[in-house]
Amino acid sequence: MVSLLFPDGYAMGTVQSKMGDVGGLVLPNGELNAALLLQTEEISAQKNVGRLSLQRLWVQEQDAVRSYIFKPAPEKEPIEFEIWFQERIKPHLTDVRTPGLLAHRIDEERQIYWMIYEDMGSAPPSFDRDTRIAAARKMAAWHTLPASAVPSAFKSFMPYIDDAMSEVMARRAYYEKLLLDIGMNPEKVAAFFERIENLNGVFPCEKVVCHGDFHCLNLLRSSGDLAILDWEFIQLNSIYWDFYTLLDMATPRYRILIDRRTRLDVLDAYYRQRSGSIPLTIREFVYGYHLYSMVYSVGILGLVVSDLENNRFDKETLLVEKDEVIQIIRDCLEVIAT
Repeated sequence: MVSLLFPDGYAMGTVQSKMGDVGGLVLPNGELNAALLLQTEEISAQKNVGRLSLQRLWVQEQDAVRSYIFKPAPEKEPIEFEIWFQERIKPHLTDVRTPGLLAHRIDEERQIYWMIYEDMGSAPPSFDRDTRIAAARKMAAWHTLPASAVPSAFKSFMPYIDDAMSEVMARRAYYEKLLLDIGMNPEKVAAFFERIENLNGVFPCEKVVCHGDFHCLNLLRSSGDLAILDWEFIQLNSIYWDFYTLLDMATPRYRILIDRRTRLDVLDAYYRQRSGSIPLTIREFVYGYHLYSMVYSVGILGLVVSDLENNRFDKETLLVEKDEVIQIIRDCLEVIAT
């Protein structure tokens, strides 16, 4: 993570709080102050893979019981990022609900790092059509921010589309056989590779500010609206990247439950929300997304097949992921090759 500027008044090693004594919920040693807490619970283990425990805290305040989210960090960079996001990006997302940072601490001497957020509510992840359409409409708010809003040093956790295309074309024979082995139409497979080859290594798409990790576990239905969580992967990327993470990025962690009709409706809702500011017809926009998704999905298929061959992860879980990827590829080929 690049070094970020702190807002005026920021002091290393001290608790910074925007809301009363909420920072007092954490002891000087970084542990929660149990004497002030009514109850705690760990939040969805799905969202805590490879992370420190994220917890919801309940506190009795003067007028009511209130809840907050406590997020410890292994180092200072996630907190520096969050301060930057709250100061530089959140104020411009006036129609997008995102959690406010209420208190934080960076103590490098004692290696204590934590944040407390407002609690946006609790609900199971939703993968339905209406949630994804609502998410697409929200997406337009940050996609229209100026590119200069995000440092160029903020990178994607996946290869960018041009690199992904290069990988697929470099192993074209392998991926062609893989697609034929799962029953894809040979003429449509040939059409896909021809279209990629004709791009000469450069995928044509608008570059926008992206959430970066815009899957359904980072969406929360709350108070009749959709809250958007976890902005740590914000980046400049293709206009299609957030769609790919929202719609088609299959994973062994959970089923993404996507279908062709939902995908088309989501793309249409976003296109309408942008009100003519996309320099493409709706047909060109939809075609471009399916070609984009196809490139990544072919690569994901290769990874899943390799994991199955080498007995990595749970076999049944990987087979479910493989089935989802195959259906995504089938849907994409229907659009690409017609």
